Amino acid sequence: MDNTTKSYGNEAMSAAENAANRLKNKASEVADKAQEKMDEAIDEVSVRAKEARDAVRDYANQAADKLDESIQTRPMTTLIGAVAVGFVLGALWKR
Repeated sequence: MDNTTKSYGNEAMSAAENAANRLKNKASEVADKAQEKMDEAIDEVSVRAKEARDAVRDYANQAADKLDESIQTRPMTTLIGAVAVGFVLGALWKR
């Protein structure tokens, strides 16, 4: 094998190594950006879930307060309403 062939072979090998290194670096950058986006999405979902949990808790507390108030001010009406709701739920449950 002459020196020219060896030189072309070395150049080709060096070019292939450089291309592989650039590809590896680019893939690493893309993976890092994807990880950042994933972390941001997880943080956003976590914040939204906490807000939803707090909203549901507030609503449940308000509903419980209203029910307590209704029981104290109109016990018979509240009892009849509860029986009616129970009847409707029971009828739906059978289907």
